[in-house]
Amino acid sequence: MRKRELQNMLPKDKFDVMAVQKLENLEKEELQLIFPEIIFWMSDANWPVAEPIVEILLKYPSILLPYLEKILSMYETDDELKYNSIMLLLPRLSMEIQRKLSTHVRRICEEPTENEIDGSYEIAQSYMKNMRDNN
Repeated sequence: MRKRELQNMLPKDKFDVMAVQKLENLEKEELQLIFPEIIFWMSDANWPVAEPIVEILLKYPSILLPYLEKILSMYETDDELKYNSIMLLLPRLSMEIQRKLSTHVRRICEEPTENEIDGSYEIAQSYMKNMRDNN
């Protein structure tokens, strides 16, 4: 399928769980073409599509890793996406991937941007505490 066709399969709104079910049937290579657009749909944990989207993303950790590195960087301004990435995805990824991402989360804890102070800073603190407690 071409990228345009794949983009047309994305949810039309936060309630479009049927579209998410169709995404589950796509091949890895097809999903990879629209991964950034898929990630957007977990921006708000209260959206009905968020959890099923997270389930899809968790199936492809190697594809997800570079996107999470970008999301957790100081240059990402969508703090709600950052917050939800830490809350919904990170704890459910392998320890190997969590270790790779921990430097980004630690940076949020130690040197948060002005934007992060109001949101992802708190979840980053909680995440790092849980990491220390579980090791």
